[in-house]
Amino acid sequence: MKTVSQIVLGLFLISLISCESSEQATTAFGDAFIITKSTEQDTLYGLALHAFSNKNFQSVSASPAESVDVSYDLSMKVYQNNFYYETSSANFGTESPQTGEYNFAGVVEGNEDIAFLDNLTDDIIYPPVYVTLEYNTTEEQIDIEWEEDTDVDIYVFSMTDENDQTVFISNGISGEATEFKIDKDTYGWASGVTPEAGTTYTILFEAYLYEATKTDMNLQCKSMITREVTWGE
Repeated sequence: MKTVSQIVLGLFLISLISCESSEQATTAFGDAFIITKSTEQDTLYGLALHAFSNKNFQSVSASPAESVDVSYDLSMKVYQNNFYYETSSANFGTESPQTGEYNFAGVVEGNEDIAFLDNLTDDIIYPPVYVTLEYNTTEEQIDIEWEEDTDVDIYVFSMTDENDQTVFISNGISGEATEFKIDKDTYGWASGVTPEAGTTYTILFEAYLYEATKTDMNLQCKSMITREVTWGE
């Protein structure tokens, strides 16, 4: 099942390609953003780097302009013209990633070199703070409430089952929202999936802060927190 960001990216790339002539000029964009997540002890930080183009990449790397001898290799994510890097879970730390300009260097089909950049500021959103996350036995739904955060642009919920399979992904939810409910008819369940009583689901709650342009492919920060809930209990 595709995530919201993958669907948006697909539409973006289709529109980008359709605007090019038969002799396509190469166009590529980079996005560097911060990831924050909560543990019982700390808020941890990681870095994400995203590159996308109207042509297929052969390789992509990115480096912070203000750091010497630091480089990150991106790899394909879903599409050959969509490359991505994210700090591994084991390497998230208590310090925020390097900010400033990130220089991307790509090689696209035909061995064409292309360079592009993105600027990462120190603006951060922190993982959402739950007020309530519980199964409502009367309404037969999961009730979720959280504290308002005026810096958030959009929220997304997803759920995995006990086999770590994604079974639910919500649409984007307004940053002004403070509650969400999930029942068996809520849009977002994977095809053929019906929630089963007694099954424990892991809910991933993600919040997104865009850069000043406020477009889907220009993120500044993503925050995330997980919780478990058992359907029917």
